[in-house]
Amino acid sequence: MKIVILTPADHFHSPVILRAIGQMSDNEIVVVTTPKLGSNSLSRLSKIIKQSGSDYLVSFIMAKICYLVLGAAERLLGKPFQARQFLSVDEVISHFNFRRLNLWNVNGLQDVQLLKELNPDIIITLFFNQMLKEPVLKLARYGNINIHPSFLPAYRGISPCFWALANGESQTGISIHYLTPGIDEGNLLWQ
Repeated sequence: MKIVILTPADHFHSPVILRAIGQMSDNEIVVVTTPKLGSNSLSRLSKIIKQSGSDYLVSFIMAKICYLVLGAAERLLGKPFQARQFLSVDEVISHFNFRRLNLWNVNGLQDVQLLKELNPDIIITLFFNQMLKEPVLKLARYGNINIHPSFLPAYRGISPCFWALANGESQTGISIHYLTPGIDEGNLLWQ
């Protein structure tokens, strides 16, 4: 089976799930990465600040710096791959020899064609930063699923981990659901 995984190129949590998939899957894996903000970075950054506030942006930047420093420290100390906690998407792709494709806009005509040529059996999105439109949603033979870090319908949309912490939640979880054109609205497979 061919599994196509869509994820931002620099997300904190994606490497954890990619590593788990690499350890337990003998399927053909193709990881499709996109830039965190995309081709219109200033506009997206402005939108994120408007939607989530400057507190969110500052906390995200601080977390990213810490993550990078801790990852560098693990590499410097020679920690083996399996024992490391602060991996990058690139390191996991390289370790498991996953095929990689970099795209800017998965809904763009050329990028949809590239995804179609992959002939995916299933598409999985991990913390993905783009909404999948109908042409992409029709590509996978067995459907499309998303791994979302909250008990849906709570905290639909971007940064559910941040919002759970900001709202003082004592627990949260993970939802795996089918993808639809709406934001985190597909039928649940597992929570």
